[in-house]
Amino acid sequence: MEKKNTILLTVIAIATLLVAVVGATFAYFTATVTTTNDDNNTIEAKTYALTTVQMNYGNKVTSEGIYPGTTIVKDVSIEATCPAGSTTCEPVNTVLTVTTTDNDNVFGNDIKWSLYKMSTKDDEVACTVTPHTDGGQYYSDSVCTGLDSGTLVDTGVGAGTKAIDIKAYGTVKADATANEAHDDKYYLVVEYLNHQNEDGQTVEQNNQQGKTFTVALSFAAKQ
Repeated sequence: MEKKNTILLTVIAIATLLVAVVGATFAYFTATVTTTNDDNNTIEAKTYALTTVQMNYGNKVTSEGIYPGTTIVKDVSIEATCPAGSTTCEPVNTVLTVTTTDNDNVFGNDIKWSLYKMSTKDDEVACTVTPHTDGGQYYSDSVCTGLDSGTLVDTGVGAGTKAIDIKAYGTVKADATANEAHDDKYYLVVEYLNHQNEDGQTVEQNNQQGKTFTVALSFAAKQ
């Protein structure tokens, strides 16, 4: 009888222990997570605003009768504007092309052009041409003023085409509400030269009488 009681008490003790284990509450750790600089949790990207560009060719220049030694000038303006409201404005790549055409293939290198960029849009270039017609030789002297306010960009002689790379920059105002146009002024200077031989002496140019040449500008975005 005592042995049975011992077994019974043992079973009761084990059962009690199991109940205690099942119903027990254990201590545990919890993670602590915090953040800093919460306002820096985003990638924000804004695209560039590109300068818009317009070429103003001004007026066509036509000379119906010229002698060797004559210089002709033409001004053009490149107007670059940043979009209203833009705080940054990227310059754009453009190409100014000078094309000289010798319609009768008689002028050779007696046609010379030079392109100048002026310091300000208010700079002016003017040429005074004085014809000499009182002797046996007919020619002109040309004196140009104002070119010292500019910078020589490029030059060329004879017939052909030359492309000149130009960056056009817009101007951003402080309030960025109404950005202003930024004008770059250029002068194309065309010289009909007195022909010289290999010894540097001027010679007759009768085969050029009554003939025509043109020097034209074109403007576009760089491809």
